[in-house]
Amino acid sequence: MDELDSSLHPFVSAQLLKLFRDPATDPGGARLVFSSRDATLLGRIQGEEVLHRDHIWFTEKNECGVTELFPLSEFKLRQDEHRDRRCLAGRYGAVPIINETIDAWWPEALAFITTGITNARTEGTDRLIKDAARVAFGFRNLDDQRRRVRLACTHQTINVPAA
Repeated sequence: MDELDSSLHPFVSAQLLKLFRDPATDPGGARLVFSSRDATLLGRIQGEEVLHRDHIWFTEKNECGVTELFPLSEFKLRQDEHRDRRCLAGRYGAVPIINETIDAWWPEALAFITTGITNARTEGTDRLIKDAARVAFGFRNLDDQRRRVRLACTHQTINVPAA
């Protein structure tokens, strides 16, 4: 699940995660794999640890732009340590590098500032096409894949000629 916390209060996110850790509510031992930018999930909420240290993994891009995955358990931690604060301070790595993002997008930002014209609509459509193409990737028929992309981008039905 991408961005578990995007529309949830941290307390609600913590309660949801608790359901997966409790054998009474999850007798089958299901796993929930999710991403989050909410550092409070690394600490305690209402005195209870939200996630165990062996359940927490970080991602970080290396110098080649490849995403690397590493667990919190690789770090030596004290029992009383505030993991949420240490994460926000960058002690575990996995900190976005804003300078590179600004450098990469500065020409577009400057163009918008000076002209008031943006390519956001084009970028949004491009994202829709990529998302629809990912969904339609499994289609065996290339025409069906193209129709799926066109449908997602135009929100219109497509008349398919009878075979």
